[in-house]
Order: sequence, then C-alpha cells, then structure tokens
Amino acid sequence: MHAYVFLPSFSSSMSIEDQFSAAVAKAEAGDFPAAITAFTSILKEDANHGPSYYNRGLAYFRQESFELAIQDYSEAIERLPENANYFSDRGVAYHLNGQSEQAIQDLTRAAIIEPKNAYRYASRAFVKAKAGDTHGAIKDYQQAIALDPQDAIAHNNLGMLQEQLGYQKQAEHHFKKADTLNPRQPSPTTHTTENSEKPNGPISSGPSSMAQEKPKLTGKFYAQTLKDTLTSKDGFREFLNFLFPKKKS
Repeated sequence: MHAYVFLPSFSSSMSIEDQFSAAVAKAEAGDFPAAITAFTSILKEDANHGPSYYNRGLAYFRQESFELAIQDYSEAIERLPENANYFSDRGVAYHLNGQSEQAIQDLTRAAIIEPKNAYRYASRAFVKAKAGDTHGAIKDYQQAIALDPQDAIAHNNLGMLQEQLGYQKQAEHHFKKADTLNPRQPSPTTHTTENSEKPNGPISSGPSSMAQEKPKLTGKFYAQTLKDTLTSKDGFREFLNFLFPKKKS
C-alpha cells in the first residue's frame, strides 16, 4: 500500500518557511486554488515575502488569470528586482494578456540581467515575431544561436522567418542545422515544398507542419507550454519531444 503524507493546516505556530514549503507542495500537486490561499495566508503575516508573491503569480498563471499573475509578479519584482526569471515570467503573462509591448520590455530586462543566457534572446524573438517585428526577431534568434549554436529551436524558427522574407538559402541552412541537431523533427523539406502549408509566423518549437502533427494548442496547455518554452532550454526540448515523439519500434 502507498503511504500518503498529509500536509498540516496553516497556523500561527508554523514558521513562514514551513508555510511556504507546504504552499509550494500544493502548487506542485496542481491544487492551485489551495496554493493561492496558502500563499495569501503567508502574505498576511509577511507582506514583503517576495517568493510568495512570485509563486502565487505562477498559480494564477496556471489558472489563466494573467492580470492577477502580472500583479503578483510585479510585487515580486519590486522586492527582488534583479531576478531575471521574474521579468521573464511577467513578460510571458503580458504576452498572453495581449500586451506585447510590455512583454518585450520585460524580456529585454531579463536579457540585460542575464546577457549570456541564449534563451533570453530566443524568448524575446518569439514574442517579437508574434508582434510582427520580423527583423527584430531575426536579430534575437541570431544572438541566441551565437550564444548557443546547438539550439535546434532557434535554428528552426530563424529559418522560418528568413523564409518569410525570401531568404531561401539562409533558411535552408538553418532548417538543415535544426534537423541535424534534433533528428526527430521532420525533414527540412517540409518547410519549403510548394504544396506545404506555411504558418503566419514561427512556432515555439517544431516546423511548419506542426498543425498536421498535433491538434491546435489552446487554453491552459498553450499557456503553460509557452511559459515553459520561454523560461528554459529544457522546456523547449520537452515541448519538441511532445510534438515529435520517438516512434515505437
């Protein structure tokens, strides 16, 4: 039989640290309403507890309450202004809330804090492309690749943008590089055949035939996926593996 561990209810006898650990456990278990209640309880005791604002923001984000998430991320940033992830996560929430300008500003701040982190530029490139700044997105993907030449996603998305602008030779180079780095992606020819359906812009990972491989991503899955892909390299990889799993032998 499995042993279940029950978290104690919050009380004044629990330290802030213990309350915080229990609240995080609720969030990790997917019980976001309970996590929000728990973080709120902590903030009633310590209104300057930055990590509780941030983690409550994450819980709101998972519920697609983007405005509330933005408010909490802002409170966390006010208390810990040099945390690049706080700016990055608020930028993603801004993007999903239809506020691209603010999103790019936050992702720029994250890149300033961590200028050697390739994914700060790749994430900003993704949002710039969605906002219609194709040339700006290309520059950011190029910077991301300069910092991390093994990033298959950046190569793929850069190729798609170059293809949109008619730079077919450069696009083919990056498609082939992406395919070499991650052979689970379909052949680069799927980007360039005349009969292939091309999207309006780059996707967070995977080639232009994604819509034919998987159903359209919407709602909570899209929100969490986008957050993961804009936050870390592992997130990009996991999303790519979801889209193009290995075939069973």
